[in-house]
Amino acid sequence: MYWTFSYSPVRGDTGNIDGILVVCTETTRSVQSFRQLREMEQVNAAYAQRLEIALEAAQLGSFEFDLQTMEITCNEQCRLHLGLPPAASYRQQEMADILNQPDRAEKAAAWQHAVRNRETYRSEYQVRQADGSIRYVIASGNTMYNEDGQPAKMVGVTMDVTEHKLFTQRLSTLVSERTYELQRSNDDLLQFAHITSHDLKEPVRKVKVWSSRLEEDGGSQLSEQGRFYLQKVQHASDRIQLMIDGILAYSAASSSEQMITAVDLNEVLQHILDDMEILLHDKRASVQVGPLPVIQGASVLLYQVFYNLIYNSLKFAKKDTPPEITITATEQHLADKKWVAVTVRDNGIGFEPAYNSKIFIAFTRLNSKDAYEGTGLGLALCQRVAQRHGGSITAEGVPGEGATFRLLLPVVQENNKLQHLI
Repeated sequence: MYWTFSYSPVRGDTGNIDGILVVCTETTRSVQSFRQLREMEQVNAAYAQRLEIALEAAQLGSFEFDLQTMEITCNEQCRLHLGLPPAASYRQQEMADILNQPDRAEKAAAWQHAVRNRETYRSEYQVRQADGSIRYVIASGNTMYNEDGQPAKMVGVTMDVTEHKLFTQRLSTLVSERTYELQRSNDDLLQFAHITSHDLKEPVRKVKVWSSRLEEDGGSQLSEQGRFYLQKVQHASDRIQLMIDGILAYSAASSSEQMITAVDLNEVLQHILDDMEILLHDKRASVQVGPLPVIQGASVLLYQVFYNLIYNSLKFAKKDTPPEITITATEQHLADKKWVAVTVRDNGIGFEPAYNSKIFIAFTRLNSKDAYEGTGLGLALCQRVAQRHGGSITAEGVPGEGATFRLLLPVVQENNKLQHLI
């Protein structure tokens, strides 16, 4: 235990000291509290020292902004980040003068909002250095409040992100350059495919014409084996013709020059049904079309999408079951944007769920070309057109029960033009 003694003289009437008054007070708690306080100060000093070492190792600056005096103190690293001259403290205006901020008013409003709402403030600043160069610094801080709940000061850290910023800018420039090169290369390939396919149409047409004349004029003189070979030539010519038409359609769907107009999907579907009238009759197919909206897009491309989807349903119909195709549409609002979702459902042979996404890959075939004709480009073209309109297409198949295609398209095209795909 600890005691404190105090001594006072006791004087008599004559003024002489007659005795001494001794007062003894137990001070154990006071001594213990004092020792604890000193230990806490030592711990805090050690903690502050370790924190400063950690900040220096991470190249982080630290600052304290007194919201009563509007003075700012910061460590050496923070001073270097902000390009400040050596000083014990800085006025708010001194700090504002070095910040090269076109959005200074917005940053001030964001800071005041963080203080009022007890939120962390974080912002990136462009700091003008003494040599005129610009460095990018992120400042992040939290507000501390006094006993009355009033903001007293903000403490936080700064971090120089100039190298990261410059690297990001260089990377963005490089990506833009590479994207431009890929777009140009893609355009060249599409143009080559279009020209080559177009030039091949005439030779293929002649092969078909001369083989037909050979069959008409000399068919009776050919042996059975010869007629079989001739049929193979004609079949191959038909397949080449289909492939050429498919490549021409695919390259047209990728062409950057497409006129954007208001497209009534009801009219598009009606034109398709009129064009397919004989095929639908021969297949004994029924097509139910619900009300469809008017959207912005390239009419010729949207025609190809729905033509290919309906033709796909007819092609993969069950042998003994008349095709039934249902087309419906609903409007949706996603990310503050108006969309239309069109569903095309059939009762055909369907496909395994594992192929839900693979069927959109160009030249992909799930069935033998001898059993089902086609080029494998129809659904790839549908996806291409959907993507160029800023939308998407998905598929879901059930073996033996049919397939469902869902087309999601924006009602309005941004900048009144289709997207350019790589």
